[in-house]
Order: sequence, then structure tokens, then C-alpha cells
Amino acid sequence: MLTELDTFTAKTRAVDQLTKRRTRPVHQRKRAAQKKLSGLISHDRPITSSVDGHAAPHAPQPPTFTESASKHGLTEPKPESAAWDRYVAFAQIVASFATIIALVAAAASAFAAFQAVDSTREQTDTTRRGQLTDRFTAAVDQLGSDRQEVRLGGIYALEQVAKEDPSYQPVVIGILSAFVRLHGIPSTSAAPAGNVAQDHADAYAAFTVIARRNPDIANKDIVDLSHASLVGVNLSKVNHNAYLQSALMSGVDLSDANLDRAYMAGATLDHAVLSRVRMIGNLSSINLEGSILVDASLPGARIQDGDLRGANLTRAKLNGAYLAHASMIDAILIGADLGGADLRAAFLDGADFTNAQMAKADLRGTDLRLVLNLDIDQLNESRVDETTTLPPAFSWSGTKVEQK
Repeated sequence: MLTELDTFTAKTRAVDQLTKRRTRPVHQRKRAAQKKLSGLISHDRPITSSVDGHAAPHAPQPPTFTESASKHGLTEPKPESAAWDRYVAFAQIVASFATIIALVAAAASAFAAFQAVDSTREQTDTTRRGQLTDRFTAAVDQLGSDRQEVRLGGIYALEQVAKEDPSYQPVVIGILSAFVRLHGIPSTSAAPAGNVAQDHADAYAAFTVIARRNPDIANKDIVDLSHASLVGVNLSKVNHNAYLQSALMSGVDLSDANLDRAYMAGATLDHAVLSRVRMIGNLSSINLEGSILVDASLPGARIQDGDLRGANLTRAKLNGAYLAHASMIDAILIGADLGGADLRAAFLDGADFTNAQMAKADLRGTDLRLVLNLDIDQLNESRVDETTTLPPAFSWSGTKVEQK
């Protein structure tokens, strides 16, 4: 057994050791204290050995740190103190503030960069608009040149300006329409069908640019080609469907023109010269009043609600055309091919059907009382029924038309 002096000395040394090691990390202080106290306490337990061949009892387990410290009046050192907790909490707050400041700085930097980019974009747009204005002005000046190649360059330059900035399109179309009216292709050029005389290539190019403009924004365009001469113009090879909706083309000369795929709904071509013209496409509500369409090729054309009053359609090919509700009052249809045409509810007062081919033409629901030169054979070749109002000289028997 230890003497009281030895015990006191051990306590004092343990306290000194704990005091001196406070500055060490917590886990090192804990291990050092446990090792020291375990060594001191080991003398308080008797160790027996084997006597007379008898096995010694099991050696007692070394006391825990808590038991040894309690026996000598010591307490287990705590790894964290209240001061340490406050320090850790303060450090976390400082770190949070540092993170917030870093985020704010990053956001400010990003905003400054965005402002710089936006400013650069505005400067670029301003520069681009200025360049477009200069190009537009130069192109318009080219149209007044005496040299055809210079005029052609101006026409295509205007088209490119309108493509790059759609707000220019209405102005460009107006300028090119005026150019076509002034520099049209006269009928005296005797250009072969489907071709344009080389001397008028610029007028053809201007008309082609008008026809292939962007239809999505064409509602603001005014295509005025009134009384222009475009003999032999060919739009069949325009990349997109020619867009001539609501175009003003009164008195225009489109003899021998190929307008396949042209979209001309609502266009005004009254008193136009369309001899031998080829038109396959949407012509709904088109105004062809008084137009000359002699030998015109309009197979399958959709001309519903169209105005064909007084139009000369002599020998015109209208087979399969959709003419429902079209106004054809006083139209000349001498020798016209109306086979399979839809004439339901068309207005035909005064229309001349002399020698017109009527095979399978649909006349159901049509008033024929005032038509001219429509004989019984033509009527029986066409599709009629009880809803058809026949001329006074004929009657419907239920199966066919009969002479009264």
C-alpha cells in the first residue's frame, strides 16, 4: 500500500501533468492522463502468483480512467469547454459571412460582365443598322444606273437587305413594284413563251424578288403592278411558292407567263392580258374581271369565289378547276375545256358556252336559266339533278335532261 505522502505526491504530479498539457490537443491530453493514472493506480491492486501448483486467480482488469480519477479526487478532463463552443460558433458565423460576401462579389462581377456584353450588343446592333442603311441607300442608287448589270446588283442587294432586316421588306417591295411598272417587259419584245428577253432581265428579276418575298410578314406589303408589262415571265422555278396575294395587277400583260404554284388569292387582274398563261395554284377570290384569258391553262386551279365577270376564256383549259360560287357573268367560254370542273352555285348569267366541253362538269345547285348556247348534249354530259335550275327549253326527268 502507498503511504499518504506517496499518494499526495502522485496526486500533485497528476495535477501538474494535466495543467501543463492543457495546450496540447484534447485527444493527446486524454491519452496522457489515462496512461499516467493507470500507472499510479496499478500498485493499489495485489498481484497473486501460482503457489504449490495452484493456478493464480485471474488478474483484475485495470481500472478505468473514471474509477482511478475518482479514487484520487480527480475529474475526467473535458475535450470541449463552453469557451471552445463559443469559438466554434463564432468561426462558423465568420465563415458564413465570408461565403455570402464571396457570392455577392461573384454576382456583382457577373452583372458587370452582363452589362458589358449588353453594351457591346447594342453597339453591334447600332453598327449593323447603320451598315444596312448605307447598303439600302447604295442599292436604291444602283436602280437608276444606265447599265443593266448594275441595276440587277441593286435589285438583289435590296432583297438581301429585306432578308436581314424584315422591317425593310415593305419599303423594298414598294420600290421594286415601281421599278417593274417603269421597266416592264413590253409585248413588242416578242419573247418566246416561258422566256424573258435579255434586254428586260432586270424587270424579270425584280418581279421574281417580289414573288418570293417572305409571306409571314407580307401583310404590310403593297404589291402594285398595275398596267405593268411582264410578257413571258416565268415563276415556276421560284424556290418557294410565288406570293402575289392581293397584288394590284390591273391591266398587266402576263401573256405566255408561267405562274404555276403562284399564290394569287385576292389579286386584282381585271382587264389583264393573260393569253396562254399557265396558272395552277390558289386563286381564290382573285379578280379577273374583263381579263383576256384566251388559251389560258388553268387546270385544277382553285378559283372559288373568284371574279371572272366578262372574262374572255376562249379555249381556256379549266378542266378540273374549282369554280364553286365564282362569278362568271357574261364570261366567254367558247370552246373552253370545263371537263370535271366544279361549277356548283356559280353565277353564270349571260355566260357563253358555245362548243364548251362539259364532260362530268358539276352543275348541281347551279342556276342555268340565263346561260347562252348550252345544248342538251352538254347538259347530259355534265352532272345535273333536281337542284339544277335548267334553261327554259329543258326539263329534268329524274334521270336525265330532256327537251321540252
